[in-house]
Amino acid sequence: MPPYIGDAGNSQVEEALAALTDLYTKWKKELDPVTYQLRVSQHPRNIDEAFAYREASMFPVHLLNAQLHRIEDKEYPLEYVDLERNTEGQVEIKPSRRVPITDFPVKKNMENKEGVVVIAERPIKGYSMGNLLWFYRSRGWR
Repeated sequence: MPPYIGDAGNSQVEEALAALTDLYTKWKKELDPVTYQLRVSQHPRNIDEAFAYREASMFPVHLLNAQLHRIEDKEYPLEYVDLERNTEGQVEIKPSRRVPITDFPVKKNMENKEGVVVIAERPIKGYSMGNLLWFYRSRGWR
């Protein structure tokens, strides 16, 4: 990152990281969250910042990441289900004996190409997107 290059052409990593941190602090004060996140992704300090979601999240990302890690670490039992509509048009969840497709791309000679819906955690009954937004915003989360 120019001008943090030594006489021999080597990067001055510590100085460049310190400059980026100062720049992030300045941007956080001056810019709206969406523009700030876009700038950070264009001037990343690490791979996570380079590929982070470029919009401002309405949910607390650190809590979502912790939940994702719990799911990936298989702390929740996976449930295989089929989703079907009943005569009233409502979605019904029915247990399934099928297994998920794990090979991508799917092989052409594979006999059964039907997958299954995999649920790691069911949604909370009675909660709508509006209720969740109110819940998060009522705690000052953005």
